[in-house]
Amino acid sequence: MSDFNKIITLGIGCRRGVPYDAIAVAVSDVLDRFLIKKESISFVASVDLKADEAGLLMFADKWNFNIIFFPKDELMQVEVANPSEIVVDKIGIPSVSEAAALLSANQRAEELGGYNVSSRLIVEKQKYGNITIAVAELILSSCV
Repeated sequence: MSDFNKIITLGIGCRRGVPYDAIAVAVSDVLDRFLIKKESISFVASVDLKADEAGLLMFADKWNFNIIFFPKDELMQVEVANPSEIVVDKIGIPSVSEAAALLSANQRAEELGGYNVSSRLIVEKQKYGNITIAVAELILSSCV
């Protein structure tokens, strides 16, 4: 018999200066449309260039989410479903939201250790003006 545990992560990309309210509305819409409970989110992740982005930091704080910022070179290694030429032109990598969601799920699996893991995007990149959101799911399984 096996026991299963799912870890859900949000990847968020945004332009400079995007306010908290816009991020909150976009995330709320994604969660509602794809029937994902806020309580099931383990992490929010983005690129390290956004580590000082006030709206993003306020969003993580007000929603009580842990936030992880990844260097561009780590995000560049992640194969994504929907690469963006705009993101390549702006910061030199093909993805923020999808790559950050997948990378944060995989990082959490490494921290937990001892599990068989599989991860996948359960919500490919969704665009809301200057915000993109993707959701990844990591399924951990171990024999009991």
